[in-house]
Amino acid sequence: MRTRTFTLLTGVGPEPAAHCRLTWEIAQVEPSLTRAALTCDDLDARPDRERDEAWSRIVSGLKTVLETGAPLIS
Repeated sequence: MRTRTFTLLTGVGPEPAAHCRLTWEIAQVEPSLTRAALTCDDLDARPDRERDEAWSRIVSGLKTVLETGAPLIS
């Protein structure tokens, strides 16, 4: 199993506009089956466009890696 943890910050200046700690665990269950679990701690419940766009890129990139083994190139 592989575990990675990231802190997502949006906004500018000394205080981030929004933050959360994102952890994903990836485990191969069978040769052609992978299990992925995403956990987000401390997510601010207020709407935040930058954070939501960042989430979309993170999940899209993880999906690409799991399906193809290649990172998402942007």
